[in-house]
Amino acid sequence: MPDFIKLPSERVDQLRTLAKNLNMSIADCIATFLNEQIARGNLASDIPGFSIKREGETVVLDAGAFTARLTRDLAKAYAESVKRLTKPILTPAATNPFMPKLTLDVVRRGMGIKLIDRGTGAARTLSRSVAEDFATNLARSAA
Repeated sequence: MPDFIKLPSERVDQLRTLAKNLNMSIADCIATFLNEQIARGNLASDIPGFSIKREGETVVLDAGAFTARLTRDLAKAYAESVKRLTKPILTPAATNPFMPKLTLDVVRRGMGIKLIDRGTGAARTLSRSVAEDFATNLARSAA
């Protein structure tokens, strides 16, 4: 999940100041910039390593670590569960009581979240900002 990018020290200092002024992490600050560029049409909303396609009344999700075919309603429900976990919470939930028909789960993992295929045990960990974009794309495919 993490990667490192070298920046001049002056830019790092600017990012730290901006993040402090906006009361967010540097990673969230950069994610905000990327989302602004997506909104302006300068960057595709696709998330590297994910494929989300609508096939009739089904949404096909390939998260790299696992694939799933979901009804539109289940795709919307999973997207909402992912979005809920990207928001700050006071107490992390011990479990995520998901819809019984859905074999996908989502749980907090440190500062990010983990997408899990309960059927196979395969999982993919994402930062909160990437998880938010993933959920938006999944919900859009299911709409």
